[in-house]
Amino acid sequence: MRLQFLLLMILGFTILGCQHANDQHLSDELELHCTPSKEFITTISYLRQAKAFKLTEDQMKAVSISVAKGCVDAAERFINTVELLVAAGLPTKNSIKLATEMSLSTNEQSDAFKKVFKSSFQKLGLDLNLPESVDVAQQIAALVNGKSTNAADDFDSLVSFCVSKSQLNLPRTYCYQLAMRLSLSNEDRNGSISEPFIDHVQFLTTDDEGPKLTIKDALKISSDLVAISPSATNSFAEAYRFAAAKTGLGLIRSDAVNFAKQLARYTRQLKPDTGGEGRSKLSMVTEP
Repeated sequence: MRLQFLLLMILGFTILGCQHANDQHLSDELELHCTPSKEFITTISYLRQAKAFKLTEDQMKAVSISVAKGCVDAAERFINTVELLVAAGLPTKNSIKLATEMSLSTNEQSDAFKKVFKSSFQKLGLDLNLPESVDVAQQIAALVNGKSTNAADDFDSLVSFCVSKSQLNLPRTYCYQLAMRLSLSNEDRNGSISEPFIDHVQFLTTDDEGPKLTIKDALKISSDLVAISPSATNSFAEAYRFAAAKTGLGLIRSDAVNFAKQLARYTRQLKPDTGGEGRSKLSMVTEP
């Protein structure tokens, strides 16, 4: 018995040792793949050609050293960001500062920053001013573990859906608030929130099988349901169809809507609400 116990102990330590060695190997591998020299050379070469920036050689060296700390693709992240911001009209000094910060992030975060900034700044998007657009982009790009990509995609989709004349065509101030609340909430979830939200708003307002609600009511219901879970919207639609059908419950529209909301609320909650009053931050979107 003691021999078996000793063998199990040895086996356990061996497994732990192997796991530690694998983790260490992965860490070493990541370090070996860093390319600070390449990032420095690429950055300073770019800055020397960018005569409009009017940087001294010492300033270019200082920026390039900072960018080099960002490891793989840092120079590319820096160049893409600085060109985006300078083209938008942000002063060179501020553009370089923000681009240097973005060079120290990940490719996912850099791409998220670019997408959200464009959606915020462009006239066909939210048409925000430069500082506001930068602030929105930074907030979403700051999300980690791949969440920035989902949030940026949600933000872009929601802005387009909300401001488009062929869709909701709502005031940009409301669309900004809606897009921010929904996209930032994606930090708690995997996958898209905007897709089920948009599909459900359309079901509630225009679908032949839906209740043909006003946009105001549809946005309120969809926000509340997505706050519970993105799949709650599917539960609502299924319950409403059955409740409104003569072969189902045969309820009038208002009763069928209330019945569907009741069932949809039983959908699994992905994360406990910590809002203090039993309401998710997703359901706290003001009326358009």
